[in-house]
Amino acid sequence: MDSPFQATCLNLGCGKGIRVTTDSEKWINLDMFPNPGVDVVHDLENPLPFEDESIDAILASHVLEHIKNWTGLMKECHRVLRPRGVLHIKVPEARCRAAYADPTHINYFVPETWLHFAKEIDIGFDTAEGLREWNLCWNEHIAHYRSGIDDGVPGNYFSELLVDLEKPGPKYEWEIAVEKVQNVQQ
Repeated sequence: MDSPFQATCLNLGCGKGIRVTTDSEKWINLDMFPNPGVDVVHDLENPLPFEDESIDAILASHVLEHIKNWTGLMKECHRVLRPRGVLHIKVPEARCRAAYADPTHINYFVPETWLHFAKEIDIGFDTAEGLREWNLCWNEHIAHYRSGIDDGVPGNYFSELLVDLEKPGPKYEWEIAVEKVQNVQQ
């Protein structure tokens, strides 16, 4: 049974990384192949089959590097996310060998890629027209150690970027309540 506080979460290009629904999260696993656990079979080169502002959070773990029209997918994620919803992205960093070793990778990312999506950061130009609609909450580089293939240097073979982009929206009621308490205390 759905909880009244259950967030609707979308797992894009889930593959075998199926997410399980809990009391607080209802997961929709989407992939282009009808594997076990996939709830929605869909090609991410096409518009997402969800209504506007119907999703609370989206996980795109190691999927954007495989999508030809990934900026179109970013626009679709923005469309289906509710205000204050978060798009959590994991991609291999372009500077690691794993980014190029996989022949199915067609896009490459560096930390600065995400500056083109952040509305609060002015980098002097907007090459991502219509995409500078996000709050950049998190942008981190993680170097992994793969014994036997890293030549003793963590991240030599595989490093990834973890990025959280939030769709702007009004403050939550609890945020307003906290601000009121803080103002009274001052």
